Amino acid sequence: MVSWSWSKTHDSDTYRAVYTVRFDTAVYVLHCFKKKSKRGIKTPQSDIELIKRRFRDAEADYTAKQNEERKR
Repeated sequence: MVSWSWSKTHDSDTYRAVYTVRFDTAVYVLHCFKKKSKRGIKTPQSDIELIKRRFRDAEADYTAKQNEERKR
């Protein structure tokens, strides 16, 4: 699994995108958000849990699509 986090500052606001490139033929964007905290760079635990849940959903979705392709 290769995970990547990207931050960009625009008009003094910071935005962060987290996604995975774990799959051979797909990239799933798991979460994007505007960083609200003015101190520290730590991602809030609630966002981390949401990303983990979406990652599990992405794995299931990708596996289902791969299984469909194999049946054709």
